[in-house]
Amino acid sequence: MLGTVARPGLLLVTALLLLCLAARPLRHCRHDDLGDGMAVVSIPRPRSVSLGRVLAFYTASTAITLALVAPRPGPVDLYQALVTRLALLADPRPLAVVPYALHVSVALRLVVVANIVSFGAVVRARPLRRAAIACHAVAFVAVAALLDALEAVAACVAHLPTETAALYGSFLVLVLAVALTLRLLTTTFVLPRPTATPDLRTHHRSESVLLAVGVVVSVVAVLALVDFCDTLVGRSHPVAFLVAFTGFPLVFDVLLLFLLATTRSIRPPAGEGEPPPLTTITPAFNEELTIERTLRSLDAAAGSYGGRVTVIVADDGSHDATALVAEAVMATFRHARGRLVRARHGGKAAALNKALGAADTEIVVRVDADVVVAEDAFDHLPDWFANPSVGMVGALALPDPRARSWYAKGRLFECLIGFAFGRLALERVDAINCIPGTFTAFRAAPARFAGGFVTGMNGEDSDLTMVLGRLGYQVVVDTRIRIYEDVPATLREFREQRVRWNRAGVQILARHSPVLAPGGSPRSWFFYLRAATVRITALLRPLVFVTGMELSLLNPATRAIFARVLVFYLVAGLPALAVLVVLAVRHGFARKLVWLPLWFPFTLARRVVALEGLLTLPTRPVLTARRSADRPAPAIPPTTITPTTITPTTITPTT
Repeated sequence: MLGTVARPGLLLVTALLLLCLAARPLRHCRHDDLGDGMAVVSIPRPRSVSLGRVLAFYTASTAITLALVAPRPGPVDLYQALVTRLALLADPRPLAVVPYALHVSVALRLVVVANIVSFGAVVRARPLRRAAIACHAVAFVAVAALLDALEAVAACVAHLPTETAALYGSFLVLVLAVALTLRLLTTTFVLPRPTATPDLRTHHRSESVLLAVGVVVSVVAVLALVDFCDTLVGRSHPVAFLVAFTGFPLVFDVLLLFLLATTRSIRPPAGEGEPPPLTTITPAFNEELTIERTLRSLDAAAGSYGGRVTVIVADDGSHDATALVAEAVMATFRHARGRLVRARHGGKAAALNKALGAADTEIVVRVDADVVVAEDAFDHLPDWFANPSVGMVGALALPDPRARSWYAKGRLFECLIGFAFGRLALERVDAINCIPGTFTAFRAAPARFAGGFVTGMNGEDSDLTMVLGRLGYQVVVDTRIRIYEDVPATLREFREQRVRWNRAGVQILARHSPVLAPGGSPRSWFFYLRAATVRITALLRPLVFVTGMELSLLNPATRAIFARVLVFYLVAGLPALAVLVVLAVRHGFARKLVWLPLWFPFTLARRVVALEGLLTLPTRPVLTARRSADRPAPAIPPTTITPTTITPTTITPTT
């Protein structure tokens, strides 16, 4: 009896030990960033990557997956044999355990292996680093086999149907794939060191508890949906991995719906008195074609606002007539005051800091130079900032209505579901991780306390959002505030934009890791969980569906039930489609629903470009000597602003 209990325990201990070894790098600070941990990041510049390298990745992954899945007997049988042997070590009852081990859906495991191997082949790195990447594939197979064996024994004890056990096992292995790929990214690329901004937030545990409960409820709801679809189409899943992978992102959709249904919306009280003065800051580099429309919209918004509005344009060393156009337009302002600040070309964040240093108001609004704000864009800000706990306010970003490209049509639905659904739900538990720089209203004092906008990396807007959360401020989105942003017109422009965004996502993931920069706010830990999952599964998604198509052609058993799997795929997509329809009608875009089919190729294009952004990051050598500069960053930056009163919601600076 003791041996029967000890053997599964030994497998479990072994699996946990391997997982701890895999997760160890996530708890260690990267020493490549020579910045201060506050507003300065000092890492090598990103490198350009051709689209051919991305296509080579997917071509190689598809070929490797086909080579692994197609031969019978082959890797599929070897993996199932390995899982069977491990399961029998824990529970030596062949008739009970073997059926579960043989129902393991191996395809997802092989897709992850192909993904890792292909990534090591196309990334720009030295041979030793490529070998280190390939080792992750071996580690994944070892840990996945142990987990599959334990899952087979547990399913046998619980008397689960073998098909259901295969689905649950695929969900579990997908979690492992995300964790191990996160380790791969952390050890492979040169990333910013964790933020040294002090965590001054009085943590409201209720927010984290509600969010954690929502995650559990969402997982259970998705698994119940899988079982429901099984009752419709029959319990047979040779492509269980495809069902599990399709259901994985559905968890987050259900979670957002859960938050909207169980919490109250946040709305400011109607303010009274004179509107407070505010300053807009606009960084501009070679924006002579767009800056005029932006400035004229700001002047019109100042007229509607009624209070004092100062418009500051920071010319980032433009080579065109941006400065001349800006000065000419601001000279004709009727309502706002205009000011041009010139600087050498140092990047968007440096220009923003130059403008922030010139601002003399407590409320500052960042507006990019290719954005048109609605006439009432400033009218709702005083009500929000009358609440001392609110540190940042975002708007409903929409594509420029003049744009006619299919990117603009896809971007409309992306904006609706991202701003009017996703961020509104996360606002309820203070978990918004990014207010885009197209329009960001924020308090100047805490921004200066943190050193301003971070330089040396992408994602300065998301970084400021996360930093204000650490300083105790809440972030909200007001969909009554509308702004219209420029959108890419060509594939090249789309790639350039999304490469920056995806590179920023990985850098922010490292800079605000809740493991390395502890913070109890959901804005920290949930962002880490969601961003890692979404970004990594986005890379796997095209491969998973291609593999499903391969199996449907090569495997007669799979071919027979592939149509059934599509039932779940359609059911899983219904919540997002329903949300898009409701949002389009609610915000006056019902006529645009005719373009909804473009949402699918648009999301596919986003995922392909996500890999391109990842490949632009510089890689780390495998063996590095510790530098003398690898000392911890200062906890408090040199600044003239010091917090004298810290409450759960605000910082009161000295004057």
